[in-house]
Amino acid sequence: MGGVTMETIPQPCRCPNGLEGPAEARLAAETEAAETGAAQVGPESAPLTVPTAPLIRITSKTAYAVQQLVLGVLEQEVGNVERNVRFRKGSTAIVFDGLVRQPSGVDLIIEVKVALSPWGVERLAQAGAAQVLAGKTQYELVTGRQCQPWLIVVSGSPLTAVAQEKLELLVSSIGREIVLRNFDLQSLGFLDDLMGDLVAGISPGMQSN
Repeated sequence: MGGVTMETIPQPCRCPNGLEGPAEARLAAETEAAETGAAQVGPESAPLTVPTAPLIRITSKTAYAVQQLVLGVLEQEVGNVERNVRFRKGSTAIVFDGLVRQPSGVDLIIEVKVALSPWGVERLAQAGAAQVLAGKTQYELVTGRQCQPWLIVVSGSPLTAVAQEKLELLVSSIGREIVLRNFDLQSLGFLDDLMGDLVAGISPGMQSN
């Protein structure tokens, strides 16, 4: 890996000037873009129709906390996850939410997307699949190591069987090698915390019982 440098993106902080860490700010921006229909998914992708619904916003602090919770769950399955890492080689820089270095030589690159509404989940899954697939190519070029792309989609509530199948078909149409995992805030036990941290209301179907 000559000429390659790796660094950890600064963790979120509650700085005196109120600035956020870049990792959590990126997560919050992605989530709001998906909920409002502004997510960029690439010129080759057809736009998705967004139903009329209350605006859903999630704070950067909460989005980052969800990401870290999910990566912690994954660690129990795949071992140590390096978090918010950035590789640089010359003018090329790539960023991943998580990285697992495997003794086999096939590393795992992990992208986490957090969305609360069904249409937000679709948008971020579509954008995330393209992103992590491009990340695979860049990672292998920069590091000289093979990798498997993982896309983790966190929804506000459990997906129905139909919605899950639709999500799997959407992601596999972009890249069959992508491993898709879905978590939801209810199953993670995070929904109660989220309710006190939302800037705007969420749809009744996503409220906890």
